[in-house]
Amino acid sequence: MKYVLITPARNEASLIERTIQSVVAQTHQPLRWVIVSDGSTDGTDEIVQKYAAAHPWIELLRMPERKERHFAGKVHAFRAGWDKVKGLDYEIIGNLDADITFEPDLFAFLMGKFAENPRLGLAGTPFVEDGQTYDFRFASLEHVSGACQMFRREAFEEIGGYQPLKSGGIDLVAVLSVRMKGWQSRTFLEKHCIHHRKQGSATHGGSKHCLYLGRQDYAMGSHPVWEVFRATNRLRQPPLIVGGACMLFGYFWPWVRRKPRVVAKEMAAFRQKDQMIRLRAIFLRALGFAPRRSESDGTRVVPTAKDLTAPPSTEIRKMGLDGRKPKMWITTKIRNVLRGRLLRWGGSRVKRMIWNREFARGRWNCLYHTEHHPIYAFIERHARHGSILDLGCGSGNTANELNFESYSSYLGVDVSDVAVEKAKARTAENKRESKARFIAADIYPFVPDSSFDLIVFRESIYYNPIGKVAGLLRRYAAFLKPGGVLLVCIYDRDAYQAYVDVIENEFQVIEKYAPEGSQIIVVVFRPGERAMT
Repeated sequence: MKYVLITPARNEASLIERTIQSVVAQTHQPLRWVIVSDGSTDGTDEIVQKYAAAHPWIELLRMPERKERHFAGKVHAFRAGWDKVKGLDYEIIGNLDADITFEPDLFAFLMGKFAENPRLGLAGTPFVEDGQTYDFRFASLEHVSGACQMFRREAFEEIGGYQPLKSGGIDLVAVLSVRMKGWQSRTFLEKHCIHHRKQGSATHGGSKHCLYLGRQDYAMGSHPVWEVFRATNRLRQPPLIVGGACMLFGYFWPWVRRKPRVVAKEMAAFRQKDQMIRLRAIFLRALGFAPRRSESDGTRVVPTAKDLTAPPSTEIRKMGLDGRKPKMWITTKIRNVLRGRLLRWGGSRVKRMIWNREFARGRWNCLYHTEHHPIYAFIERHARHGSILDLGCGSGNTANELNFESYSSYLGVDVSDVAVEKAKARTAENKRESKARFIAADIYPFVPDSSFDLIVFRESIYYNPIGKVAGLLRRYAAFLKPGGVLLVCIYDRDAYQAYVDVIENEFQVIEKYAPEGSQIIVVVFRPGERAMT
């Protein structure tokens, strides 16, 4: 994959040469590297010019000297470099600090990760500073350090690039913006870079830095409960006790004064829900319980889009951390367990009643746009411009987000009358009714009136009892055209791995998508002997 780098640099003469040497030594070099001298006066420009003369893909861009020192200036410098590369043909764009070094295969490694996962919008590695890095029991692997952030071009342009925030936090806002747009972000622990200037030392140090961190956490929408635990953990780090106390003061002083936050309310809510999910996982580990979803290294929970958009009752309220009384935990748990049992074992009338109520109340509106879901690549490939049966179609995402030219006909089936009516209205609005039709029916007893090239269970298979899944899939397989296949998508492989096991034991698996660090799994299969190609 082709990539470009942009490095805003201001008086980095003492460190930038080592960064340049690290990039020059890469086994996979960038198409273009624009180093933007942001009014440097210490010889930075001369160092860059020396390497630019030897390597034509390195370009120096001078910016006029500015008197003020703030983070928005870095964004303006980055955007000047971005303008220089907009006409180039590249897939990945990176923001690289001028004070880091790294291994020769760093960018080859990251390009490989982007190639493996089409939904990966932002990637990077941890940085080591004074021999230490983040404690990934508390730091999210979905946060990518600003020292080296690599964006898929489409994702970066979709969020409008970096936002010029004078108070800082531009890298965090970029991460949250990417995730809110439906892209994945990931810090890969297999590699690292070395940060040669202590983080924050250019503007703050010691207790002042902790005070600054608290203020930043407030401005960036951090949850007060999360902040208390973060500051408590900081008490044992230098400066002992004082650092944590300064962090708390930095956060709660503007909180008491009701100062406006820098980020929008939607972004603050998104971040806070993420923090509460991770805090819940920390508590479960401390109590000896395994978290519901964890990374391959077992260090942290990875929230899915459904986690971050579900009502507080399903995730946060269980721990009593959303400002409501903890007594709600047991009632919520009982309600959710009963809901699951009714949806698996209840009759069609019971299922229809539950789903109709939830769709009518807008519970699933948060999943209205899933254009970047990896399932579409598999549907388009295996539909072969033919007919599709979508079992559990909901409000019509697949029918309206799939490439219109990739199929000839589509039938969506869902037990909810409300969902089906929404799907019909949405399809008519998008002028797709010529190819798509919908039926309100329970998918377990439903009998199709024709055969199909592809039969899809998109996050619907686990609403059927595990003991009946093999028989259900065999029955629907009888409605496949010659060469046709079935496709099952599951959003939470840890919770529903048993369903995947049934498919792998009873059917011939054609293709399987289960990327590291993601809970989504897609399995394409057909009747026949167990096999994997």
